[in-house]
Amino acid sequence: MTRVRSIELRLVAIPLVLPFRTSFGEITEKECILARVGDRRRVRVGECVSDVEPNFSEEWNEGPG
Repeated sequence: MTRVRSIELRLVAIPLVLPFRTSFGEITEKECILARVGDRRRVRVGECVSDVEPNFSEEWNEGPG
């Protein structure tokens, strides 16, 4: 049985190569949550696809868990 030994969450802002334009405005960076989970042998990394505000989805970075 594998046991999680560490979990690290980071809120990062990654600049986009080109601005992303929608009816909501222009976005020049992607703010997202990166997760790093480790056990005794491995570390796994993942990304949460939520956005800064609940525009396209009901999930957002600082919304309720």
